Formats: sequence, structure tokens, C-alpha cells
Amino acid sequence: MSLSDSQQALDDGRTAYAAGDFDLAYTQFEKAMTLNPRCARAYCGRGNVLSQRGDFDAAERDYATAIHLDPQDAVSYFNRAIVFSSTGRFEAAIQDLGQPVGFDPNCARYWFLRGYCLLYTGKAERAVSAFNESLRLDPKDAWAHSCR
Repeated sequence: MSLSDSQQALDDGRTAYAAGDFDLAYTQFEKAMTLNPRCARAYCGRGNVLSQRGDFDAAERDYATAIHLDPQDAVSYFNRAIVFSSTGRFEAAIQDLGQPVGFDPNCARYWFLRGYCLLYTGKAERAVSAFNESLRLDPKDAWAHSCR
């Protein structure tokens, strides 16, 4: 087996995840990790499956491993922030969202999640600014409208 086999398993995992076949996605991400234990994207992908299943503790561990393997991976920070916010750890989510790892400043979802977490930590003024930025980027986002 080679790194190209690991990449194929990773691609197959992503395809299965997008199709909603989480069992196959999980299997493929694990295969990619077995073939290349340093594949941060495989840990992130498996974390997505675990999060989808509601296993937030295991998802958090996978995202942490992905971040350890690739500290510049904004996707893993973002996904771990979702886990943190889903489990009521809003300050930890804000910390992950504040990492200087290249979050896309034009991503409405980033600004919405940031606003949501700021709102739940009592930082209403900053939350409104984040929701406004989310709406500027995606004016039809009903969630951002309702939170503002």
C-alpha cells in the first residue's frame, strides 16, 4: 500500500460522507489513517462522522489529532469549534475560531458560529457584529437574521 492508496481511501471517505453513507465514510477514513497515520484530513473526516453520530468526545479527540498533525488546518479548528458549541463550551469554541490559521474571512458560516458563541458568552455587541458580517456575506441566512 502507498500514500496514493491512502489518498484514494480519503477521497472515498469524503464521497461516502457527502452521500450520507457514514458507515462507509468511517471505514474509509480509518483505512486512510491506517495507511498514513499522519493524514490529518483522515482524522478530520472521521471526526465529522463521529460528530454526525453525536459522539462529540471522540470527534473532539480526532479534531485535536488533526490539528496536532497539521496546525494550519482551519477546517479542523472550525469543526472542533462546532463540537465545543454543541456541548456548551462556547469560550473554547471562540478560542478555536480565533486561531490565526487562515479562516476564510468570506465564509458566512464562520461568522455565524462566532456570533452564536459570542452571544452565549454574554458578548452581545460583538455577536451582533459577527451576525451582521455573516448576513453581509449571505443575506438570506435565516438563522443569522433570527439571532441578530
